[in-house]
Amino acid sequence: SSPPACGRLDTNEAYIKSLGSANEVYILGKKVKDYVRHPIIAPSVNAVAETFRLAADNPELGTATSQLTNSKVNRFTHV
Repeated sequence: SSPPACGRLDTNEAYIKSLGSANEVYILGKKVKDYVRHPIIAPSVNAVAETFRLAADNPELGTATSQLTNSKVNRFTHV
């Protein structure tokens, strides 16, 4: 099957790159250009990115089988 239009998010790098598509981000009322590296947001970005790294490095622990597609997906985004 084809990946979704937004692209596959199967690595930590792909996840972080996908965040760069936001048009405008404001933090505490101020417009932020590089919000992915902003000290308030970066810890959360890095924590989620780590789940993608874990899924790639240890698929038995970091993935689950989707009941919708019957394919492997990131365990931490599996609902």
